[in-house]
Amino acid sequence: MAEMTAIPYWTIAKCAALSAVLYYVGVFAMVHLEAVKIGLQPMDSSDLPPLSSVLPRSYLLLPFFSWYTSSSRGTPLPCPACWLSS
Repeated sequence: MAEMTAIPYWTIAKCAALSAVLYYVGVFAMVHLEAVKIGLQPMDSSDLPPLSSVLPRSYLLLPFFSWYTSSSRGTPLPCPACWLSS
């Protein structure tokens, strides 16, 4: 995009970051206002499941970590799917 428009990359990156921040602030505000409207209260710590029952299901996060690792290395994104399916 920077080459096509002759606008410096950092200017484009700053505009993209600003729009992303504004988007997430708007989403946070809407979720917060909906929670206030329906009277949603925070969960008590006694209602949370114990960590020992959550850790056995932590293998469900493997696709995320493999995607993150491959994208940070610059490998094509279909590769983690091949690694995990074998």
